Amino acid sequence: MAPWRVAFILAGLVGLVLAAIFLPMREPRKKAGAVSSEAPRESRRANIAQGVGEMLREWRLFLPLYGGLAFYGMGVSIAVYWSPMVMTRVFGYSIEQTSKALGTGNIVWAALGSLSAGFVLDRVVRRWGSKGLLRFAGILAIVALPSVLAVFAGRGELALVLLTSIAFASCLFGSSMLSVIADVSPPQVRGLAISFYAFFMTLVGASLGPVLVAFLTEHVFHSDGAVGLSLAVIGTVAFAGCAVLMTLASVAIGRRA
Repeated sequence: MAPWRVAFILAGLVGLVLAAIFLPMREPRKKAGAVSSEAPRESRRANIAQGVGEMLREWRLFLPLYGGLAFYGMGVSIAVYWSPMVMTRVFGYSIEQTSKALGTGNIVWAALGSLSAGFVLDRVVRRWGSKGLLRFAGILAIVALPSVLAVFAGRGELALVLLTSIAFASCLFGSSMLSVIADVSPPQVRGLAISFYAFFMTLVGASLGPVLVAFLTEHVFHSDGAVGLSLAVIGTVAFAGCAVLMTLASVAIGRRA
């Protein structure tokens, strides 16, 4: 079996270990306003319907919020999935060089992002609340923009730094969005609201993004070597769209208050 297949299998086995760790955990007590799993089925359905209705009435907040998540998911997915092709096709790196360099860069940037996320986000929340977190998410989308502009770096070393920098912004972005959704969504449907987060980030944004890059590369630029330019075009639209929509969502929270 090829070594890369073994690596994939080992990474997947870790998921089974994590599942076994979570299996004996029990659901914590519900806070006031939350829907208990022990409540009558009719009551649970009524509470969930009420919560969904509240989200629909506040569409000016939730529509740009989830739209922004989809755009960010699109940007981060193409920066991650297409980065090896940029390094091999545009900068002439071998697969071995690319895998080692991208892996190391992502680890370093992710560590920096994880270590700084709590410190930064706590201060944003204390000063500006969820409105500030949404504006901060818009800023993070701009911070992530250089990761899709690596084709203009000129040197492979700088391109690697730019491509992997997405890990830093994403650590802060993901933490801020989970906090915002938990705060602004109705208690009855908080779990559903967070599941929408995963849906729009992955099944919408992360599904469309890589396909659009491939489409531009093959059918518009007609060259495998143009993958970096395709990444720049789609990534710029994605992160700029996220920044705009997060700003609109922050305005909606201000009106809500």
